Amino acid sequence: MNNDYFQWLPAEILERVFSLVPGRSLVWVSLTCVRNYNIANSISLWKSVLDEEKLIISDHIENYAQQVLQEIEKVRTQESRLEVPVSAKLWYILAKKVRLNIGRN
Repeated sequence: MNNDYFQWLPAEILERVFSLVPGRSLVWVSLTCVRNYNIANSISLWKSVLDEEKLIISDHIENYAQQVLQEIEKVRTQESRLEVPVSAKLWYILAKKVRLNIGRN
């Protein structure tokens, strides 16, 4: 039996469903398959997650995310099936790590 309940939905509906998923869970959902990754790789989706979680994106985070994206582009091959992640997704991941590290100190 197939336990994939959402794959029959159109991409527009899945993006709306993903907008209701909390940020950390959205990261995990986006890693389940190529289709989910591509649908969840939306700037507007990740900016809304940043706003909901009240994460502040500093210049340092923006600059580091840009460096990471440049490195991804350098090592990327023609056979890569995944799109390059949007900058807002990297901002979210980095801001959460910074928030966790600040909370530990």
